[in-house]
Amino acid sequence: MTVFKYNAHRPHRANPDLYLHYWGQEQCAPGHSFGPGVRSLYKIHFIHAGTGKVTVGEATHTLGAGQAFLTYPHVVTHYAADQDDPWLYSWIALPGRRRVICWHGLH
Repeated sequence: MTVFKYNAHRPHRANPDLYLHYWGQEQCAPGHSFGPGVRSLYKIHFIHAGTGKVTVGEATHTLGAGQAFLTYPHVVTHYAADQDDPWLYSWIALPGRRRVICWHGLH
């Protein structure tokens, strides 16, 4: 089942730095995937259960419960839930003028 919600409140100024645009949660079907493709905003997926793979450029990472991944605007990304143990994840989508910085190596 997928839950998908849009933020009905508009930002208070014309060009906000960053704001919550939409969010949702999904129990992925086995092998459910996105891409390779690009998005026009930042999207953070929080993995609650299951496993899957995320590929950006030449790097592929296997991720599971307790981890998260960030997709950047205009960057080709592919991600897929595992066939035997698919993800349950939630996400938030954030457009805006500011750049989001990702810190690698945090656990």
